[in-house]
Amino acid sequence: MNGSTDSMEEVDLTDIPASSKETTPTDPSEQPDDQSTNDRLAPANTAIPLWAISSEIHGVMKVKETAHWQNSVVDQLADAEEQPEDKLRKYCFRWGIHVGIIAVLAFILLVYFYSSDSTSPVVVNIAPVSKDCFDLRHRELENFNGIYTISPQNGTSFHAYCDMLTDGGGWTVLQRRTEGGLVFWNRTWTDYQLGFDNGLDGDFWLGLDRLHMLANKDENVTLRIEIWGDQCALQLDTNATSESKNCSETENGYWFAEWTFQVANESDGYLVTMVSRTAGNLSSDDDDSNFQSINGIKYTTVDDNSNNLDTERNCTIHGELGEWWPGNCTSSLNGHYEIDELGNSGFRWRQDDVDGTFSWIYPSLSEMKLRRNDVDPLII
Repeated sequence: MNGSTDSMEEVDLTDIPASSKETTPTDPSEQPDDQSTNDRLAPANTAIPLWAISSEIHGVMKVKETAHWQNSVVDQLADAEEQPEDKLRKYCFRWGIHVGIIAVLAFILLVYFYSSDSTSPVVVNIAPVSKDCFDLRHRELENFNGIYTISPQNGTSFHAYCDMLTDGGGWTVLQRRTEGGLVFWNRTWTDYQLGFDNGLDGDFWLGLDRLHMLANKDENVTLRIEIWGDQCALQLDTNATSESKNCSETENGYWFAEWTFQVANESDGYLVTMVSRTAGNLSSDDDDSNFQSINGIKYTTVDDNSNNLDTERNCTIHGELGEWWPGNCTSSLNGHYEIDELGNSGFRWRQDDVDGTFSWIYPSLSEMKLRRNDVDPLII
């Protein structure tokens, strides 16, 4: 330490940063006593020991490390202060993405159901799927009319319109007609077998296959028919009168009736079995009523005469009564809707009265619906 500087290696100070030159040695024993700053600064051509240079560099590194540590602490404190806000921002952003995805999927499903040929409107899905509208009403406690998913048989599900309000609700609607836009009377066997509609909240026929499932899955099932209005008195030709056509003359009338009802499968031609009327004011309650005459009759369409009827008795063609169970060719709710110039319509009902008289009703609206007759709704 107290050796001559002549024995030391010389280093060109021009390669050392100015800040390093101005830093004093860290070794107190080697530091000059009370000299001015200018005296401590060596001339540019003066040699400085390596240990002094090392000390200078070490000091600079210490200062930088301290500054870096301080900056790191400040940054961490700032991050800690911003963390709750950042979490909230990320949380909102993440949920915003989820809500957006759900909205897009809901829109796609809505478009799909509205564009579907057989079941177009919005559908209420219940899981697990109920057997019929009766289950939905009395077990799931659904109390709004609308379109639901039902499964009368395992593995067979479809959409159906449920009447949840009429007489306690739980009715699965089979047919509805409200105007003549959807043609019924000249449809094929396949059409009536599979069903057709312009939306289940509009006019439709649910299908014979589905009718068979609903009417035969339970031992005791009721068919209810409702009709509203009478076009007979409203739209007759001037050469005919409601009296000569024997119309009901009840323009805003309402009629209904209920029967115990079953329908066979396709191999048996969807043959219908029914007993006397059990309720209502539509037709009479005796076995000779015009609607009772369809008992034991197979279904008939314009392209399938399962009953081997001659042309005069084939109601699907004669009078455009359309596809139906052709009894005595008097009543059909699938006939030609409009009234012709002679005051006739295929969409009609013969109202038999208890005194043996009858009158014609050309309805404005009709519905056919089924409901099983459980004593206790909670028992399947």
